Amino acid sequence: MNLKKTIKYLGKDVKPAEEPAAEAPAAEAPVSEPVAETVETPVAETVETPVEAPAEEAPAEESAVEPAEAPAEEAPAEQPADAPEGAPAEEPAKTETIVDVIKAKAAERNKKIVLCEGEDPRVVQAAAACVKEGIARIVLLGNAEQIKADNPDVDLDGVEIVEPASSPMLNAYAALLYELRKAKGMTEEQARAQAKDATFFGALMLKVGDVDGLVSGACHSTANTLRPGLQIIKTAPGVSAVSSFNLMVAPACGNQYCEDGMLVFADCGLNPTYTAEGLADCAIATAKSAREIAGLEPRVAMLSFSTMGSAKHDLVTNVQEATRIAKEKAPELTLDGELQFDAAMVPSVAALKAPESKVAGHANVLIFPDLQSGNIGYKIAERLGGFQAIGPICQGFAKPLNDLSRGCKAEDIVCAVAITALQA
Repeated sequence: MNLKKTIKYLGKDVKPAEEPAAEAPAAEAPVSEPVAETVETPVAETVETPVEAPAEEAPAEESAVEPAEAPAEEAPAEQPADAPEGAPAEEPAKTETIVDVIKAKAAERNKKIVLCEGEDPRVVQAAAACVKEGIARIVLLGNAEQIKADNPDVDLDGVEIVEPASSPMLNAYAALLYELRKAKGMTEEQARAQAKDATFFGALMLKVGDVDGLVSGACHSTANTLRPGLQIIKTAPGVSAVSSFNLMVAPACGNQYCEDGMLVFADCGLNPTYTAEGLADCAIATAKSAREIAGLEPRVAMLSFSTMGSAKHDLVTNVQEATRIAKEKAPELTLDGELQFDAAMVPSVAALKAPESKVAGHANVLIFPDLQSGNIGYKIAERLGGFQAIGPICQGFAKPLNDLSRGCKAEDIVCAVAITALQA
């Protein structure tokens, strides 16, 4: 896909039981446990067996049974033997989330990441949090005095702040940009002016290895972030197109079709359409991301509205060809297609539609045929299925570069930094 096109497209009759004797208390309805977010897991209806009317009893003599004693009050929870008197009960240990795991893995790598938007308070807060939590070393682009004046309550100790226009590296970066773009008509003066732009400056830092990854887009468009990436960083060797993926984390109640507690969807946020080769590259890159970032052993399903030739259409042919190419390029991958979503995820359906497939019924990496289906699919999983969506995350660049949503929160930026560090 060419640069202009990429940027342009960067949303089941039970008779009622006779009334029981007055002294028989009615059984309480079962209470279902709360489900993550607002999505409820369907529960099978409980069928009650009709209750026979109790036989009439002769007037009973006074019962010899003594009334039941009132239940004793529950004893307070035991405290540890060494706990001081009156100390509050210990809280249960916090469950580790996938984000916690990603952050911990990133911290082990100690990578340096550049954040290009020092003018945005969310970015400044994220920079400080990343350093405080030890997730990554941070370079924040912008004027140090202005950033500190605008964010007086943020502790920026340990954050390296660089102003592109006054950086001693500006001339060297401008010369590099000129060499990279002179064949496209860029002059030396234009290169120097362009190098002062924070996103271009950050991309040039990444190009020469002064940082290990770049994160931008909190207050700029996707095109503004990807343009320097495509012009300066370029795609990784053997990759025909940059793509994106989302980590889809299953709700706390779990999901019967999500064996690993997480799925990876692609492409949900970048390329509107794919050639067969581009879709194959997206599948290979996403499998790599699933392994390195999510810790999954990828089982890749190439999705379509057809399963193993059940339908004939040019769109199906494209997925079939992409599957063939991906298997040729990465024969070690557990990858198959084309598969409908139910064939990819539901074992009973897979047994009928694709009985010979090693992926069908057990997929954890889902490659959608185009951006429309991918974007719709992840939002359905998020809103109706209760999955948490992390991303989109870019892949396919020669070096890690990620775009943020302009509606992001500081914590989202911290997560993006951690993921970028794992890509480095």
